[in-house]
Amino acid sequence: MKVLIAHADEGGCGHYRLLWPADVLRNEGHEITIDGGGDKIHATWDREGTVTSVQPIDADVVIFQRPLTASYADAIPFIQKNGTAVVVELDDDFWTIDRRNIAARDAHPENNPHRNHQHLTRACKLADLVTVSTPSLARKIPNKVRILRNMVPEKYFSTTVNKNAPWHKFEGRTAIVGWTGSPKTHPGDLEVMGTSLVHAVRKTGAVFFAIGSSRTGGAVGFEPGESAFTGHADDPDATWVPLDEYPSVIKGLDVGIVPLRMSEFNEAKSWLKGLEYAALGVPFVASPTGEYRRLSEAGAGDLAPYKHDWERSLTKLITDANYRSERALMGVEVAELMTYERNAWQWMDAWETAVKNRKVSA
Repeated sequence: MKVLIAHADEGGCGHYRLLWPADVLRNEGHEITIDGGGDKIHATWDREGTVTSVQPIDADVVIFQRPLTASYADAIPFIQKNGTAVVVELDDDFWTIDRRNIAARDAHPENNPHRNHQHLTRACKLADLVTVSTPSLARKIPNKVRILRNMVPEKYFSTTVNKNAPWHKFEGRTAIVGWTGSPKTHPGDLEVMGTSLVHAVRKTGAVFFAIGSSRTGGAVGFEPGESAFTGHADDPDATWVPLDEYPSVIKGLDVGIVPLRMSEFNEAKSWLKGLEYAALGVPFVASPTGEYRRLSEAGAGDLAPYKHDWERSLTKLITDANYRSERALMGVEVAELMTYERNAWQWMDAWETAVKNRKVSA
């Protein structure tokens, strides 16, 4: 079977959802072509910008990642008519995204009539299969859907600490508590901890390290200069650590956090951040969304339903080295079962199902 992957980005989402499982499958001998720029999909448009035809694609199935533009939805029937199945891949609930989230500019019709969740809805209805990362997100899909939970690559388990990270800033501290991300994509999430993180860090002699924006420390209540970050103070939005360095920076943390506001959007989010921590030997505390309850029940991560739970759980992980080590080892054991090397077959099985669905519909 020939597979064509049209991934949406070269960052974390593109790799976790498509490129890393594709790497494993290609190493197993499957014929998979990567086409992030869409060079292998040739369409024609009319004067209004509507797709009027698509040349036949040399693939049995094509995967479109988060197709928010009208042209993707327009193209799907033409691709299917030519005999190629279409899979829509989705990892976020664009229908309920918070308007304060910077990613909302790609979701709401009033922001961009040519790129929004209305086109995504149409693409999902037309697709032969929709793949998503969580059961909550699956319930949003109006037709055939398959859950492919986020995994991690096996290389994470042999990761060493990035020696170029600013670890010298943390000398003499009892522990490094960290979070990865930007407040601009997590409106209201950091706030669920209240002042618990600040209190836990201050009373234990730990330090908070944001793998991301310099805005993060202030967002959780630290004074200027009291916390550390990987971004630039003069450019707070320059947040991202290169993907190839990202796990080696996380590896230097002692404790991770995954604060999430209890919302419909966050309930549809995956357990990825916690699974990253677990695979890299970092015990963590998370909000009790459905996916983090599942991960915790499996043995990875402690849950903090209320603000005072954050302070209690963080304090124990910071001050009790034995408990911290125990939770780290349990997290690694859980994550070892959730690798692409063990589970990439699920992606191929889903894509084969899409081809079968297309033959039935033809």
